[in-house]
Amino acid sequence: MRQKNFDITICGGGMVGMALANSLAKNDFSVAIIENKRPKNFDQKQDFDLRVSAITRDTIDFFKNLDVWEYINDKRLCALHSMRVWEES
Repeated sequence: MRQKNFDITICGGGMVGMALANSLAKNDFSVAIIENKRPKNFDQKQDFDLRVSAITRDTIDFFKNLDVWEYINDKRLCALHSMRVWEES
């Protein structure tokens, strides 16, 4: 297999990693994304992710500048009015 060279390598293909990769690629950087496989205990029958992300207005503006906000907005999106966070013990 031939090794390819990239300007930037990003570890993690989640929301932040993919947004960064998109932004860098739009500025003519070649980008590689390294992503781990899903955990073995992930329920393959589930067709959505149970994680929740709080997105600020600045982040929405960032996604709009990347021309991806319309795709995010079409997904499971709703306004956040309150949140309680606790640590499992």
